[in-house]
This record gives sequence, structure tokens and C-alpha cells, in this order.
Amino acid sequence: MVKFRLQELEINNFKSFGERAFLVFPSNLNVVLGPNGSGKSNVVDAIRWVLGDQSFRMLRISEPEDLLYMGDRSGANLAWVRIAFESEAGSFEIQRKLYRSGEQEYRLNGQPARLKDIQRFLAEHQLGTRGFTVVNQGSSDLFIKATPEERYLMLSEILGIRALELKRLETKKNLETIRERLKLAKLKLRTLEPQADIFIREREKRERRLQLTAKQTEVVAAIQSVQKFVLERRLMELTIELEQVGVARVEAERQVEASTSSVEEAGASEQLTELRQRERSLWAEKSALLEQRQIVRSGQSLIGTIRAGLQKLLTLKDIDRVHQLVVDLLAQLQGGGKGVTEAEPAATGVAALPAELIAEDTSRTERERIEHELKEVTAAIAVEEERERATRAQVHETLAALRELQRQALELTHRETTLKREREAAETQLHELTKIEARSGTEAELANLVREQETIQAELARIGEIYEEVIQKGEKILEHLELLRREVTDLEDSVTKVETLLHEYESEIHRTFHDGVRKINQALIEYVHTLYGGEAKLTIRDERQVHIAISHPQKKIRVLEALSGGEKAMFAIALIFALIRISEPPFLVLDEIDSSLDENNAQKFGRFLSELSQRTQFVIVSHNRATIEAGEILFGVSIQKGSSKIFSLKLKEALEKIEA
Repeated sequence: MVKFRLQELEINNFKSFGERAFLVFPSNLNVVLGPNGSGKSNVVDAIRWVLGDQSFRMLRISEPEDLLYMGDRSGANLAWVRIAFESEAGSFEIQRKLYRSGEQEYRLNGQPARLKDIQRFLAEHQLGTRGFTVVNQGSSDLFIKATPEERYLMLSEILGIRALELKRLETKKNLETIRERLKLAKLKLRTLEPQADIFIREREKRERRLQLTAKQTEVVAAIQSVQKFVLERRLMELTIELEQVGVARVEAERQVEASTSSVEEAGASEQLTELRQRERSLWAEKSALLEQRQIVRSGQSLIGTIRAGLQKLLTLKDIDRVHQLVVDLLAQLQGGGKGVTEAEPAATGVAALPAELIAEDTSRTERERIEHELKEVTAAIAVEEERERATRAQVHETLAALRELQRQALELTHRETTLKREREAAETQLHELTKIEARSGTEAELANLVREQETIQAELARIGEIYEEVIQKGEKILEHLELLRREVTDLEDSVTKVETLLHEYESEIHRTFHDGVRKINQALIEYVHTLYGGEAKLTIRDERQVHIAISHPQKKIRVLEALSGGEKAMFAIALIFALIRISEPPFLVLDEIDSSLDENNAQKFGRFLSELSQRTQFVIVSHNRATIEAGEILFGVSIQKGSSKIFSLKLKEALEKIEA
């Protein structure tokens, strides 16, 4: 750590300093002296105040306005103090201002700063007012009177771990802040994740749809390529098959035509037709003869009746009876001779009866001839019909074959029509695939491709509609979610790192503190023995409590409260020197802590200061002669016209001049 030394102190309108006072500290042992009420302790208060002290009690005021110079005038409206330090690495200065309005202003190296920044900076360089930078008469035994917890804080600053403690506290606070942010980020994450899941599913559906669409395009292209190849091959097959079917159809039609002619030629023979016509003619003649025979027989019966009637007429004399008989005869004549009257009048029939009767013998001979000829014709017909039955059986077989040929011809015609339509369809499809490059493949491969396309279409149907508004909204949600996830990851990493850093700070604080207390105890034993004659040591309990154990060879003392006032003062000085030796602060302000020492102990005090000033710069306010003689630079403070004035003197040079 770079050690700083006090370089300058500038005071203006602060307490009793109504005019600007400027102090330069070229030496490590500086003594401020002056009469009571001159304002020499205000120099200490100025140092304490500019280093950030906020305590009214330590600054000896009741309100901030008490820091403003009052004097014999109405009072200043602005008080300020500037302190400057230097080192081999550079220099820095701190300035603090107070306005009558109560407003305060801090500057570090001329730049506005916060009190927090000032305190941290001072802690990093083992400076500050909490622990060991300024020790006045009232606070020389402050460490003794402090609680164990307060002692821990004071030692932390004295041992230079106050900066680590501030870092630890800030790190702990930062860790709590990070954990709170992490908790909030995780809460937001849990809120957004369900919405993001909906979006992710919708986006995956869209991506899957795009994949399937692209795959479908590939499959359709493959189908078209293979389909073109299959169609071209099928078209060739259809052309060949059409030619074969056409030839078969023509042959079937020729066979049908030939079979039809054969059936027509196998009809009834001309001879059988003539025989049947002759048979019908003979039967007609026979019927005519039979009818004529019947007429003759009827005429014979009628003739007999007429003859009997005529004989009866010859015997009747009654005219009426004769007339009646004639009428009856005429009626019988008309009824019995109906067959004759159909051809000629009744009278003519009666007149012709004798001629018919004469021809009866002639018709009998004719009838016999006809019957004989009928027998011959019937026999011929039987022979001819037998021959015709055989022919019909053959025709039946021919007709069955003809029907089969006709069926085959019809099927071939239908097949030819179907093939033509199929060829036209294939040609149409090929025309649609003109720009498609054919790729060799089988119908089985084509069927597989078609099934694959159907599967894709089915999956596309299952995917359904894509809600673009959900995706658009989800993009923002996902971006926010991604930011939150990164934030959670970063915060978790930060928690781990900060926890590690916090552990390192705590470990270093623990190690440094315990090591420092051990060394302080070693120095404390020496100083207590020299100044007091007893023994004392610091003990640590519960990590953050510092207790004091004391003993005296001539007294049974175990607690501080048993010491007298003088003994407490001696013990306090011994403890201060032990702390100075171990902590080696860059500079230290001691305000009249030697006032209670006798001459002997005052000389020891001065000797210890001279030894310690080799590593620490001192500003000492004192009335003690031994202390003043140990000083290298003297600053005298006096009151002139209501305002404190300061003058300086290099004691060694002054003594040399006096001796000369």
C-alpha cells in the first residue's frame, strides 16, 4: 500500500479561524501549542471535519452553524477546510464546504464527490475519523470505554481492514440487491414462459409446416418425374396393346360375320317348304270334299223331309193347314240347307240338290286319292323334319359360338375404348409434364411417393392453421424471455462471484484482524510493562467483539473498571502506542493525550513518539514540555482581533541559531 503523508492544511472561516490559515507539514513530528482558548484544538477539529466526521460531540458543536466563524461580525456564510496529502505515487486533496443554509459540499482532487466516496478513499489509505486518525484528550481512552463491538470497528480501521470491511458491507449489500433482482427476474421468467411455450409451439408448427411444404415440393417433383417416366412407358404399352386389341377385334368381327352367314344358310330346306305347302293344299282339298260330303248328306235328309211333306200336302184339303205346312217346309228347307244357301239362294239350293247327289260318288274317289297323297307327303315331311332337327342342333351350336364371339368382340371394343381413353389421359398428363424431366422408376416407387405425399398432407392437416399474430407477438416475448434468461444466468453467475468475493473479503478480514490483534498484543505487553508495570491483551469473541484482559503484579486486577484514573490513562497511552506500532498509520493527530503524564512518563511518551515518527507522521497538540522538545516543527496558535492566528517554527533550526 502506498503511504501518504500530510502536506498541507488550509482553514477558512471555520470556528475561531476568521481568516485564512495555511499550515505546511514538512516533518513527521509536528507540535501545535498555544494558550487555552487560542483555538489550537480547532486545528484538530478542522482535520476531523474535513476527513468526513459527522459527530457533533467529537466536533464539539450543537449544530452545523457552530462551525461557521462568528467573531465580532455578523458571521461568515461559508466555511471550508482543505487538506492535502502526498506520496511517491502522487498527491490528493480533500475539501469540505459548509454554507449557512446547511448545504454541504465535498470535493476530491477538485471534483465533486459524495461523503461515501471520501470515506471509502480514506479507508483504503488507513485514514479516517472512526478509528485512529484523530485522538484527542477526551477520546484517548475511547477504545477502553467502547463496547466490544465498537472496539472491533475501531480496530478494523486501525489495522487497515476498514476498507475491506466497507467493501464487504458493500459486497453484501450488492449481493442482496443481485439476489432481489434475480428473484424478480425469475418471477418474470415464470410469468413469460407459459406465453413463450405457446409461441414456441406455434413457431415449431410453422417450421414443421415449412419443412413439410418443402418436403412436399420435393415429393411432388419426384412424383412428377417418376410419373412422367411411368406414363411414357405406359403410353408405349397402351399403344402396343391397342394395336393388339384392334387386330383381335377385327378378327372377332370377321368371325361374327362368318358365323352369322352360316346360321342364315342353315335355315329350313326348300324341299321341306314345298312339301309343307303341298300338305296344306291337300288338306284344303280334303276339307272341301268333306264339307261337300256334309252338304250332300244334309241335302239328302232335306229331300226326304220335303218328299214326306209333299205327300202330306196331297192329303190336306184345308187351305190354312196347307199353307202352314208349306211354311214349315220352307223353314226346314232354309235350316237344313244352310251350307248350300251360303253359296247360292235357297231355291237354287233346292234345285241343285239332285246334281250334288249325283257328284257324291265322284268325290269319294278324289278323297281317296288325296288321302293317299297325304300319307306320302307326311312321310316325306317326317324325313325332312328329322334332317332339319339335326341342322337346327348344328345351328344352335353355331349360335352359341356366335354369341361368344359377339361378346368377345364387344369386350374388345370396350377394352379398345378404355385403352384409347387411358392413352388420351396419359397423353394429357404427359402434356402437363412437358417441362418435367423424367426419372426412371417403378409404379411401386410411384405408389410409395404418393403415399408419402398423402402422409405429408395428413400431417399438414393435423398442424392446421398457423396464427401469425401469435408468432409476431411471441417474437417479442421470446426476445424478452431470452434477455431475462441471460439476465438470470448473469445474475446467478454474479451471485456466485459476489458470494466468492464476499467469502474472500471475510476470510481476509478474519485473517488480517486476528493477525493484527496478535501483533498488537505483543506490542501492548511491551508498552504496558514500560509505562504501567502490568500486563494486558486483547481477546476476540464471537468474531466481532474485542475484549480487554488486564493484570497487575501488585494488584489483583482483572477488569478495567478496577483501575484508577491515572492507571487508565497510562493503559490508554500504552494501547495507543501498541496500535500505532502495528498499524503504522500514515499520519496521526494527538490532541493533549499527554496532559495527565508526570515528567518521567512524559519523557517516555516523547521518546516513544520519536521512535514511532520514523514510520508515522504526527500532529500533536500539547502543553507538555517533553513533548514539545520532541517536536521538529512547532505551530503556535494565538488570538488576534477575535480570530485565531498561526505561526510556525522549525525547532531544530531555532535551537541551532540560539546556540550559535
